[in-house]
Amino acid sequence: MEQSPDQNRLSDALAKYNAKYHIAPAFRISERYDLNRQWNETLPDARDTGCYIFYDADMRLLYIGKSSLRNTLGRRVSSYFGNDPVSGGALPKHEGWTLPPAYLQTIKVNFAYEAPSLEEYLIETLQPCNNTRGLKAKVTPD
Repeated sequence: MEQSPDQNRLSDALAKYNAKYHIAPAFRISERYDLNRQWNETLPDARDTGCYIFYDADMRLLYIGKSSLRNTLGRRVSSYFGNDPVSGGALPKHEGWTLPPAYLQTIKVNFAYEAPSLEEYLIETLQPCNNTRGLKAKVTPD
């Protein structure tokens, strides 16, 4: 599957990070995960810590986040979504997305304490639009 320009930028940034900080074994990026078609399947690196990257339907970078220390990638990513009763896909719990997230990739780190540094580096390098705007939790009336 061909990579989008934003996926190429992510791959380049990660390669530079791995080289700059002598990461061994090097961090790797997971395969693309479709939030609508694969939502009921296990998320990539779900039991591990690291960073997660959300893309829109055209594979444009939306948001970079992290799980570390007490959280796993699976738990952290699933906190952003519920199940869409109609499609069975992921239903965002947060407002403020410039476009709805459609795809996900993860980066598993070797040690949990590496995730915050990697997240900060990737956000500064790639400047995802939703990391600068912030996301608001959706408030649903009882």
